[in-house]
Amino acid sequence: MKILKAIEENNIKYLNKIEKIPNKPLKKDKDKKSILHFAIEKQASQEMIHLLIEKGIDINSKTNLNQTALHFACEHQNPSFETIKLLIEKGIDINAKTDLNQTALHFACENPNTSFETIKLLIEKGIDINSKIDHYERNALHFICENPNLSFETIKLLIEKGIDINSKTNLNQTTLDILCENPNSSFDIIKLLIEKGIDINSKTKDKRTAFTFCL
Repeated sequence: MKILKAIEENNIKYLNKIEKIPNKPLKKDKDKKSILHFAIEKQASQEMIHLLIEKGIDINSKTNLNQTALHFACEHQNPSFETIKLLIEKGIDINAKTDLNQTALHFACENPNTSFETIKLLIEKGIDINSKIDHYERNALHFICENPNLSFETIKLLIEKGIDINSKTNLNQTTLDILCENPNSSFDIIKLLIEKGIDINSKTKDKRTAFTFCL
């Protein structure tokens, strides 16, 4: 498809000649991605993404796993704050969920390359910070606490914005349990969770406490 080639080559001139962008899944794509998903994957320029939206692309189109372009942008190995901001400004459903109930915030908190500014933006724009994914029952705080690049400022922000600090996974793990198991955690983060009232004596399904995860 010539449109896809134009996106890869950032050929704005070609795209400007198109009256309306087709709203249908890409041919031969098993995930049923749209042209917008493709553009996000290829890290298209802000001008290109803006033009696709202006030309009528469905900003809320979903893949066969119910992922929107915002999910794609937040899980990208090089997430772009400006792209995420643009999608939100153009009206993408910030609380859209995948088949596993994942929001863009779950992807952002799991991604080791996500910036503090991106997570702050998602929260400020009204994303549900207490949403849990199916089966594992993890919220955004669980994800950030197991992230290899976990951030004190991000954890502090989530707590300040009202995330359930004592929320438990399907294995009855609190964020403190996960944090104590993470080799990249710090004393300051553990201290913060305790000061904010996390249950230090909570037990997992196999009767372990946070202390045993630290051993």
